[in-house]
Amino acid sequence: MTASPAWVLDFDVNDPDMADDPYSVYERLREIGPVVYSRRMGYVVTSFACADEVLRDWETYCSTEGKGPNPAAVQRRLAGTALKHTYAQFPVVPIEVDPPEHSGYRAVLGPQFSAPAVHAKWSGMIAETAQDLLAGLAGRPVADMATEFAIPMAGLVLAAIVGLPAGDRPKFQAWASDVDGHLPELDDYLRAMIMTAEHGVFAELGAAQIDGRRLSDAEKIGYGLILIHAGWESTGSAIASAIHYLATHHGDRDALAADPSLIPAAAEELLRINTPAQALWRTTTRDTVLGGVRIPRGEKVLVLWAAANRDEEAFPHAATADLSRTPNRHMVFGRGIHSCLGQHLARLELRTAIDRVLAAYPAIGLPEGAQIVVHQGAVRAIRKLPVLLGKYQGGTDGR
Repeated sequence: MTASPAWVLDFDVNDPDMADDPYSVYERLREIGPVVYSRRMGYVVTSFACADEVLRDWETYCSTEGKGPNPAAVQRRLAGTALKHTYAQFPVVPIEVDPPEHSGYRAVLGPQFSAPAVHAKWSGMIAETAQDLLAGLAGRPVADMATEFAIPMAGLVLAAIVGLPAGDRPKFQAWASDVDGHLPELDDYLRAMIMTAEHGVFAELGAAQIDGRRLSDAEKIGYGLILIHAGWESTGSAIASAIHYLATHHGDRDALAADPSLIPAAAEELLRINTPAQALWRTTTRDTVLGGVRIPRGEKVLVLWAAANRDEEAFPHAATADLSRTPNRHMVFGRGIHSCLGQHLARLELRTAIDRVLAAYPAIGLPEGAQIVVHQGAVRAIRKLPVLLGKYQGGTDGR
């Protein structure tokens, strides 16, 4: 039996009024139905089962129509395929490309971001970056762990991986903090870097071919922008959210500080409970039914995976963090062909950050009256996070 969706007229994932607690809003949406309708967002998927179905079925729910409703759609062409409804100035590859073109774009950098490659090439650099940032806080009673640790760590790691010169990294971080406001500078800089990089991921991108065809300049710029945006903002948000959790849940903090072997499972649960990338759009290619709701062809479908990750049907006691939860089939990194290319890197950065922070400052907490600033949107990010540090340990235990 099918039906029209319940209407939630004013829901908007970007609503700043949800910054303090979007999850109570998502819970109310799930109670209304697995698929609801918002005139601002389109069809909104709230349940884990329906989100999983959408993410796995790229033929029905395509990515090539762009990321969201946009009346002034930018028309452009990529590899002979018209892409519509995108906000982007450049081709958003591989995110806005479905098969058969998708596999070629994915293969360009896929090997660089496999789990074995990430651990073999970058684990030492990631640990050193975290340690250096923490050492710079030594002697401070309080630090902003968003702007002084989480965001810089994600940015510096990314800069090293893509092959940016060390002297350019402060400038890169300033741009990366506001990609949309610095597109002209980033365009020029990335064009030059991609064409001249002699090492790192940008060197790989500059030389990339798909079926014997070199990527166009626009494709390289688009790919580079995605690496910057996704690798910086989402990962920085995950690290800051984990630090905030541990600073406010001292029992879990103490358990992880005493036994770092618990950190990998804990990191997965902290990702699930505070999903950094909250949602992503798809577009229906045909009339379909999802969660008992009829959805016509050509409609926007917002996969609200931050809501799906707190669905009680998939995660018992979903609103409560269980740092030993196994299995943990969250969809923080998506599903199917469009699962996050950088997920192994993000996981390693998060685990390393938790380990290093607790090794250096095992008694972190929040100062009285702490003012925490959160940006609410498709990516939910802590922008300001004052934390009580305590005595710096210096990582002398060898972790």
